[in-house]
Parts: sequence; C-alpha cells; structure tokens
Amino acid sequence: MKPEESKIFTASLEKAAVALLRLEVFRKPDDLARRFGLPLPVPRYWWRKTDQKTTP
Repeated sequence: MKPEESKIFTASLEKAAVALLRLEVFRKPDDLARRFGLPLPVPRYWWRKTDQKTTP
C-alpha cells in the first residue's frame, strides 16, 4: 500500500469508528478496538479528538 493510500484508508477508518461511537453501536473506544482488532490507543485518540457526544 502506498503512503497516500494508507492515509486515505486511515482517514476512512477514523470516520467510521467515530460514527459507530457517536451512534452508540459501541459504548467505548475499547469495545470498538477489541471488535476490530485495533490497538487500544488508536480509537481512544480518535474519540478524544471529538466532542465525545453520542446520539441514541
């Protein structure tokens, strides 16, 4: 994978992860990380960068 492709993929993954957390599909970033096999700090960092508000 080229660096440009990797950046696009990571940005898409971040968008999807934050959307799932906002919609309360996953209650915590740790749950999302375990489900998709991501390192724990990654979704935590993404979630910290948002306003951390959910929509039931």
